[in-house]
Amino acid sequence: MKNMRPKYMNKIAITLLSVFLLTSCSEWLTLEPENDLIKDEYWKSKGDVQATLAGAYNAMASNVSYMLLWGELRGDMLEMTLKTPLEQQRIMTNIITNNSTMVSWSGFYRIINYVNNVIENAPKVKEIDPSYTQNEYDQMMAEAYFIRSLAYFYLVRVFRDVPFVEKPSESDGQDYYVTKSDEMTILDRLIGDLESVKGGLPESYSTLAFTKGRATKGALNALLADIYLLRGSVKKGNGQNGDIDFKAAVSACQIVRSQPYSLVSQSNWFTLFYPGNSSESIYELQFSKDLGQTNSILSRFSSELNFELAASSGMDSYYSGNVGDIRALGSTYYPSVSGLNEIWKYTGLATTTSSSANRRAKDKNDNNFIIYRLADVYLLEAEARLLTNPNDEVARQLIQDVKNRASVTAADWNLDLNEVLMERSRELAYEGKRWFDLLRYARRSAEGKQMVIDILLASVGASERPFFESKYKDINSYYFPIHIDELNLNPNLVQNPFYSF
Repeated sequence: MKNMRPKYMNKIAITLLSVFLLTSCSEWLTLEPENDLIKDEYWKSKGDVQATLAGAYNAMASNVSYMLLWGELRGDMLEMTLKTPLEQQRIMTNIITNNSTMVSWSGFYRIINYVNNVIENAPKVKEIDPSYTQNEYDQMMAEAYFIRSLAYFYLVRVFRDVPFVEKPSESDGQDYYVTKSDEMTILDRLIGDLESVKGGLPESYSTLAFTKGRATKGALNALLADIYLLRGSVKKGNGQNGDIDFKAAVSACQIVRSQPYSLVSQSNWFTLFYPGNSSESIYELQFSKDLGQTNSILSRFSSELNFELAASSGMDSYYSGNVGDIRALGSTYYPSVSGLNEIWKYTGLATTTSSSANRRAKDKNDNNFIIYRLADVYLLEAEARLLTNPNDEVARQLIQDVKNRASVTAADWNLDLNEVLMERSRELAYEGKRWFDLLRYARRSAEGKQMVIDILLASVGASERPFFESKYKDINSYYFPIHIDELNLNPNLVQNPFYSF
């Protein structure tokens, strides 16, 4: 595997982003992960551990496009534009091949390799650096396990069975031809890792950007709840009892709700996305144009720039019946001059009544990307509660709280799992959640699977429907193939079942 014997790791120059460091934002460091030539020169102080951890955060931020697109392209809330890249078109129409850049996992294993270096070497540094306190060590190790668990959680949801690598790349001669581990083994491991280190993280840091952009007690428990909910859903879909996992997800969500987070007010809903780092934010990837930290989110969605993807033309129907829903027209989406719905969450500065008013400048390409926020956790908890008690009144109140914040009066609704899914689609549209929500429902029950099949078939012509309907009945088709380059470089990898022909 190219990413598991990474020759490029012999020497990597990393900008130590101010968000991720406890030191000056102007510092630069040449980071050289261990190999036979330099291991005696590195890992001498806690600063080396801190710098490598910063590299992991930086590597995660560089994968923001994958996090967003993997969670949205296969859902039902995007439309193509005249500028949609061919590879994204193919994903959206479920014509997925193993040579697409969209099925590359190398960026996530780069994150994992940084973290594995921390996990491997931080204990050695603690033995030789007397200034490295136990609290600092525990915190950095907990951050490392959080980052690694989040990276693997993306991989499991996208590829299902993947190689679980625990050792860092130490030399080009090392054998890193790792075989795949099955999804349940990995989910078990992630839960075990997170449970073992969750006491090491603080509730907050010295700055707002650190508190929102680094692992905290709240962020770890949000991730833990998400993983428990998926594991329980897979168990339930396999005919097992997932109640222990669903109850554990509820407990993790309760811990998050005990932390100093709060839903922003209805009038301030758009501040979630601009300027970001709101009271509701739990963990979001940080970017700042002033510090040279940018991404492609604005360019991808702006009708004035690349405009590669648009919001569904049917977005009005998601919010129909909700009186004065702040998330609807003018906030989540707004029609562009071309008539296609622009994803306003990422192209605006505030709620708008015009495609030109309150628009982000063309060069303001530093959108933060939210991975977890409180409304998301409310709805995860409601889902987990309803899976063990369909009449759970706390679940009702959590859903109602999200609805009340969003609108003057919500449309009539029923307390059930379908309503949770619909509320997640309204609240979390284009935040990289939709496909993963559908996948979780499909893995849990036959009804959920049929719902996903119907969504996938909506983009298929009548003449091709029988072929694709047969394809979608195979749950393996919901996962990506392993990229051809990885298969060529690692003889121990086996292609994912649906693509083995």
